Amino acid sequence: MGFLRRTLNDGHFEGEEVQSEGIIEEVAPFLWNEATRRKLEKGIPHKVRSASLPILLTIIVALMASGITFWITAEWYCGACNSTNDLWSPAEEQVEYFDLDIDNDFAAGSRYRGPPTPELDAAWEELWHFGYVAIPRDKLSALNRQEQLPDGRTVARINGSTDHFQASLEVFHQLHCLDVVRQHSWAAYYARHTDTVRTPADLKVSPVGLRMHVDHCIETLRKTIMCQSDVTPLLIINDPTKPDGCPDFSAFHRCRKFHRVWAWMKRNQRDVPRRMDHTGSKDHSVGESG
Repeated sequence: MGFLRRTLNDGHFEGEEVQSEGIIEEVAPFLWNEATRRKLEKGIPHKVRSASLPILLTIIVALMASGITFWITAEWYCGACNSTNDLWSPAEEQVEYFDLDIDNDFAAGSRYRGPPTPELDAAWEELWHFGYVAIPRDKLSALNRQEQLPDGRTVARINGSTDHFQASLEVFHQLHCLDVVRQHSWAAYYARHTDTVRTPADLKVSPVGLRMHVDHCIETLRKTIMCQSDVTPLLIINDPTKPDGCPDFSAFHRCRKFHRVWAWMKRNQRDVPRRMDHTGSKDHSVGESG
């Protein structure tokens, strides 16, 4: 195959054949064009060319090895980049990404937006109301914790276990906090419409306790937003009614598939607390919700 196996007929090398085997035989046709080949055949003695083959073979093998190493390293890096950016989590295998334009125009409707109703309150609670998941003892160090905390407190164990500890996932704590802020913003509405909606339990506390809870949630969301530091560009759209333009709130985003994490939590939760009764019917656990 290729020109290296041909018998050269230029007079000087009559009857001689260049022998080549293996990878050089496959790669050589892609290294030089026909004109370069003829010049090389005419200008390089056979012994020199024969002596150069091992060197050429070594170079080609080295280049191919470098390419393979680069490819493997790139594949590993792309596959591991997500895990190296996040702490260990029992749900890390559920993390997948997808791209979309978020439908978030300034006045866009949503099942999570508007005055409280039994259906809206239930939809919000379904986002975050879960029990605990189990964290193995040998993973506490990955979370920068030990069972005995420096202030004397201890990490709570899963009921009936000596080697697994209770945990939630931050996303559900953050959604709970956002729900508390939402409820607080509608506190007067809940008070005026006790015939149609039930006042959430988080609002049925002392004014000081409520203020502390809301402030905690606002601070949690502030720190989370700053910790994540979303750098997605938010384009500005020309708007004749606004001299400075209007942000494109429906920006193109790369998102984690929330439903995968939500479904994992639903499957793996333990010690599920009772849900708030929004409809006047009996309480039901989150595991029974659709």
